[in-house]
Amino acid sequence: GPWRTYLQRKGLKTTQQREAIVDAFLRSSGHVALEDLLSSARRKHPGVGLATVYRTVKLLEEAGIAEN
Repeated sequence: GPWRTYLQRKGLKTTQQREAIVDAFLRSSGHVALEDLLSSARRKHPGVGLATVYRTVKLLEEAGIAEN
């Protein structure tokens, strides 16, 4: 999908934490709160921090997947 294409184009590595956030984001329709993404991602990866969620959402916006 567009997320993978973006990562490859930017030469970015993905992490399991980041993927969990992206999954939660893509499953949610419409605008999603960072806190909701955080709690979703933490179900799989309890150590995920808000900063990681924030950075990942920024990447999704840059990739044109998220509206800011």
